[in-house]
Amino acid sequence: GYPGDQLYLPWYREGPRWAATVCTDARAGPPACHPDHAHHCTWPPEAHRNATSSLLALPHLLQVTKFCDVQTHNREAPTKQNALCDGRSAWEVMRERQDFREQRLAAKLAAPRAPQLYFIRQPTQRFVLLVEDTTVMNVQRRWEFVRKAVRRVVVYDLPNGAQVAVVVFNAEDKEAAPLSTVLESTVSDLRERVGSSLPRNPSNVRESQACVACGIRRAVRVLEEGGAPPQAANIVLVTSGGDGRESEAEEVQRLVQRYGLRLLLVLYPLAERPGLPAPPHALVPIARESGGSVFTVMDEGVGNDSKVSMLVSLMEALTAAVAAGGATTPVLIHSSTYQGGIASDSTGYFSLDDSLAANARFAVYYYDLNHVGNTIHLTAPSGAIFASVNMQEEDGDVNMIFINLHNAERGIWKYKVENRADSHQALHIQVTSLPSSSNDVSVRVWTNQDTEDVITTDVIQPIILYGEIKMGGAAVMDAAAMATLQRLGTNATGGTYPPVKVPLLDLGTGDPDITRGDGVYTRYAPPLDGPARYALLLTVDAGKAVLALAQTHVRDHDLRHHRHAYTKELAFGGFEDDRSWASPSCCGTVVPYAHTRESPPFTRQVTGPTLDILEGHVVSRDKIPPAKIMDLVAWVNHSSGRVVLDWTAVGEDRDWGRAHVYEGYVAPTKSQAALKCTGERIRGLPVPAPATNKERAAVALTV
Repeated sequence: GYPGDQLYLPWYREGPRWAATVCTDARAGPPACHPDHAHHCTWPPEAHRNATSSLLALPHLLQVTKFCDVQTHNREAPTKQNALCDGRSAWEVMRERQDFREQRLAAKLAAPRAPQLYFIRQPTQRFVLLVEDTTVMNVQRRWEFVRKAVRRVVVYDLPNGAQVAVVVFNAEDKEAAPLSTVLESTVSDLRERVGSSLPRNPSNVRESQACVACGIRRAVRVLEEGGAPPQAANIVLVTSGGDGRESEAEEVQRLVQRYGLRLLLVLYPLAERPGLPAPPHALVPIARESGGSVFTVMDEGVGNDSKVSMLVSLMEALTAAVAAGGATTPVLIHSSTYQGGIASDSTGYFSLDDSLAANARFAVYYYDLNHVGNTIHLTAPSGAIFASVNMQEEDGDVNMIFINLHNAERGIWKYKVENRADSHQALHIQVTSLPSSSNDVSVRVWTNQDTEDVITTDVIQPIILYGEIKMGGAAVMDAAAMATLQRLGTNATGGTYPPVKVPLLDLGTGDPDITRGDGVYTRYAPPLDGPARYALLLTVDAGKAVLALAQTHVRDHDLRHHRHAYTKELAFGGFEDDRSWASPSCCGTVVPYAHTRESPPFTRQVTGPTLDILEGHVVSRDKIPPAKIMDLVAWVNHSSGRVVLDWTAVGEDRDWGRAHVYEGYVAPTKSQAALKCTGERIRGLPVPAPATNKERAAVALTV
């Protein structure tokens, strides 16, 4: 239990006595406290003298070396472990994992091994861009877009000191650029040469003849010939999504495991027949098992041409892939698309903040240079206008016009761009900057498909979206975190699917968000159409956010204290005699920070991995249950004599929609209450509110 936590209390009633909320193989003596008041309960000094478990409950005791198991686990205690894992002990949960199951027999046969020490240092970031070169790329402007996207990521996105090589493959393989350490382009033309190393024209080899394994072998040779071990190298594989690669999956998996590679998969282009789902791809689970991610770029064509939006999507996918491989890439502050043929001027705004480096880049991506008029106006926060054509730079090999903003003012900038694109194309405007070295903002987005094998199991698991927002290591609370799910492909009429907006929340209700105030925002994915693949984008606006400051910062006189909504719940500890903060252990429902301060405003956009919606997700949509109510708190209103129940509303489909009805029962023991629909039914429960709203009911109970 956690002192002061409303759900995971350090003491609970077990019949007529108070019992400790703990799992241990040593039984504590009776607590020294009044039977009606658990606030001052203490452990007898000899309570855990002979305890050997559990590491989760008593990690500070040197003799404790075990987790609780089936025999020693306390399934009745209101612990976080019991609530989240259906009463199973930590050791039971761990032994259910595949890696533990496979090692049980081996552990019995193998002799004990001496411990080995490994000294780890930050490795040089190594990337091999492995690009498919077949006839599938010889349609519309697909290959041209590949060349432009590779140039963008090498010339503008990879950090200084990173090592990169380029390899192309079809039925054979060949090295396009050897392993090279990229530096500032102003110092060397190496970035330019590597970024432009792909062949000007694709081959005539059929897509079905492409040998991915051949390409991976060549990538390993390129690494070794460059004096870099292949272990932990990042293979950014750009391959078409049309051929599922089932015939090569086993060999590719063997190579990835043998050399310890991280496979970052970019499916390009993924072509669909209108209204039909994308075919499965055998390399997807291999990439995820290697610690990599999967990104998908849909084919977007107009007659014999390709839309510039496909080029921008491919650029973003490659940048996201190298970022997933550990590279510090430019921060995407603002991204907006302006369709052609609608308005002569495209206007918008973006924000620059102190978490960014001094310089920023304002870029306009186009299909044809003539689609961008002469007018590009930028208005600084001070009102200064930057409109000189002399400030503009062009990179026709990337289809980009850009303005480098040196020592850019902090605050809200406005822009106006003359849009001459036709109705089938658009202008894409992006603002990027490197992160500041002194005030770093970290934003990540992922799903449980990246951390669990949820798409190859027989049971279709619910999909959970995650976003993490931190500044300088401190959790950012009250940020607006919006995930956008864009179904890839075209509908039956040839149009695009509407995006699905998913607000991510930091509620700490336990299902799915486990802890509030940790900077992690979560949500179940809503019921989605499919089978299909969805692109994931996280947009963060921290204009009204606050930082949760660790209690070691309590003596900082520069802090501005706030009456934050969480402050009462966060201040779990107390002041000792020397006035230093007594920090409780972490964490129950809320991270125990005692102070907050205003967060500098910032905005971010982060491309996430591809989301797979399978047939099983669609078939089971009518069977999706409500989420669990895990934050139910009961307290007595002494003035009315009633019991007040507080909880967070759940939805008809987990945390979406509105449940139909609440049913509650009260029983004298937990074991009786655990039996469904037993005990005395609670009357007076309200009609369910929409999911994530707070609920309260005052009821009369007799036990």
